[in-house]
Amino acid sequence: MQKQNVDLLLIRKALHELYNLVSAMEAVQKQNNIQAHQLSIQDSRISRLEKNSRLIDINASQELDSQKQQIEECKDLILTRIRNQDLEIEKLRSLVNWYCVQEE
Repeated sequence: MQKQNVDLLLIRKALHELYNLVSAMEAVQKQNNIQAHQLSIQDSRISRLEKNSRLIDINASQELDSQKQQIEECKDLILTRIRNQDLEIEKLRSLVNWYCVQEE
């Protein structure tokens, strides 16, 4: 009978230790799940930041292209006006030469 009591005591101790191990494993698993969830949130944030960064780069590139196009349009307009003014100057010189005969 005493041997059975010792055996039961040992079984009870073993079960208690197993219970403690299972509890510790569950705590670790819960912590791992929390960390996995936090990691998932961080990955999502990083993805959004990378996407936003790409969009900013694209927008900056488009803005630069737009500014370059505006500069080219302004250059073309200025050159056209200069050519027109050159033509006007030539016409005026021609008229001056016609009406104002130079005395030599």
